[in-house]
Amino acid sequence: MNAQDFILQKKSEFSLKEEQNDSFSKSPLFKKWVQEGKIHEMENCLPKDFALALFEAHKQRIPAQIIDLFEKGKLAIGEINDELPNARYYKLGEHNYAVTINTGLIKFIYRVIRAYSTRFNSDESKISFEETCQKIADIFWWFGMSKGKAFGPAYPITEDQIIMASRFATEAEFFFLAHELGHVFNDMFKKSEVQDEDNENHEYIEEFAADRFALLTCLGLLSGGKPVEDLRHDIAYASCELALLIFDGLEQLGFETEKTHPPTEQRITVLREWLKDSCPSEEVYQNIIQLADANTEVYNNINAYPYIPLRSVSLQIGLKNRVI
Repeated sequence: MNAQDFILQKKSEFSLKEEQNDSFSKSPLFKKWVQEGKIHEMENCLPKDFALALFEAHKQRIPAQIIDLFEKGKLAIGEINDELPNARYYKLGEHNYAVTINTGLIKFIYRVIRAYSTRFNSDESKISFEETCQKIADIFWWFGMSKGKAFGPAYPITEDQIIMASRFATEAEFFFLAHELGHVFNDMFKKSEVQDEDNENHEYIEEFAADRFALLTCLGLLSGGKPVEDLRHDIAYASCELALLIFDGLEQLGFETEKTHPPTEQRITVLREWLKDSCPSEEVYQNIIQLADANTEVYNNINAYPYIPLRSVSLQIGLKNRVI
């Protein structure tokens, strides 16, 4: 079975999304809305296959080898209308792959990040830090209780915060897509070597390698992008960490995911080491992680609400186990 037929078969296992104009995802207006952070608020304008549209909108950051595989029909990408918040890749044969992102993951990411966005430009925020944390806790609680319904409690939010929410959500969704593409890339080129004196992380080699690919892709460093700069890359990097924090919360709520992922603290710690290696100076690195640190502070305060007991994330820089 070729990659595109596999995607069509997976789609057929779930009810199809309402018919929408797929050509819109290739239009200049769609790409403009993605860049301006407006696309998530225009749900009725979202393309029928958001995963494919996400790939198309960020092609300039994706390595040429993956683009070539896609254009030759050896890689297919698709959104599956499944409420389970998950993304995964499939190896269908020699250099023949499929990557899927579930609708449930896309919707939940935006629902959570929209509430997070009330902390952006906090001087203008209309709700307190504690209220933001409670709104996010409510979203996680409802998602767990309803077994996959992305409910959004009402709260005041500015237009600028809505735009930032959509930008962050798109970047976080792109991290998940890039992580699965990392599995494809690493399988093609066997890029899962590890530097590990004690071999403690051997079981996670493939996942760390995919995380590294995703990080460097999101930063644009695998496609000839500019060197890391704090003003250009803080949102892209913070979104990578935020994607992992959201996934961490879902796992704690009991949603079944692949059992191959390392602990979230370890994944983020290693991401920060790779980021630091990519920065021209300690000052640039510290500037970039400020936004990510603020996101972690919010996440760690969600557990103040007993009805959603998520454990905090503790980060430690300086692990000796490294994946290359």
